[in-house]
Amino acid sequence: MDAEQFLQNLPRPVLVIGAIVIGVALIMLFSPPHTICDTQTSQVKENLVGLTQPFKIKKQTMPAKINKALENCYQGSTPGACYDYFQILRSLARFVMAGTSECRPEIFLIRDVKESLQEGVTNMALLAWGDKPPVAGAFGRFGPLQDSELALFCYLKSAVIAGSSEESWHSLRKKVFEKFPGEEVDLPKDPKEILKTARSATKLMSELDIWNRSLFSIRCENYL
Repeated sequence: MDAEQFLQNLPRPVLVIGAIVIGVALIMLFSPPHTICDTQTSQVKENLVGLTQPFKIKKQTMPAKINKALENCYQGSTPGACYDYFQILRSLARFVMAGTSECRPEIFLIRDVKESLQEGVTNMALLAWGDKPPVAGAFGRFGPLQDSELALFCYLKSAVIAGSSEESWHSLRKKVFEKFPGEEVDLPKDPKEILKTARSATKLMSELDIWNRSLFSIRCENYL
C-alpha cells in the first residue's frame, strides 16, 4: 500500500486532526512563541526612538538626541558640556539593568544600546585621561570627573558586564588603552611644519601603568 492509498483509508477525523497538528507545528517552527525577552527588547527599541534614533514630529524628521549631545560633549570636553550626553548613557545602561537577568544579553545586543554604551565608556575614559598621561595617584586618574560621573562610569561597566561578560569588558578596556595618548604634542612654531602625531600610551607605558593611571582602575564598590 502506497502513501496515497494509506491516506485515503484513514478516517476523516484522523486526517483533520493530523492536518491541525502539522499546521500548528509549522506555525511554531516559523513563528516561535513570543517570550518575555521579546517583550522587553521591543519596549527598549520603542524607547530608543528619539534617543538614539531619528523621530518624526508632524512629518518632519528630527535627529536623535544623542547626536547633538555627543557633539556638545566633544566641543566642550568638560563634564558640564557632556551633561546631556551622560544622561542619555545613564538611560541606556538603565534599559539593560532593568531587564531580567536572562534578557539583559538580548537587550545589550540591540545595536544602538551596545554601540552607544561602549562608545560612552571610551569617551568617559578619554575625558578623564586628557591630552597626556595623568599623574599617578588616587585622583589624577579621575581628571575633571566628579563623583556623579564616576558613579555613571561604574554603572556603564555594570551594564556592559551584565549584558555580555567580564571578558568583553576587559577586551573593551584594551581597545581604549590604545586610544590613550602617551605624550603631549606641542603645536609647531612654524605653521608650515607638519604637526607631530602623539604616540599612544601603549607604545610608551606598560599595561599596568596605564591601568593605574586610567579611569578603569576605579574602585566601583565605592560608587555603586
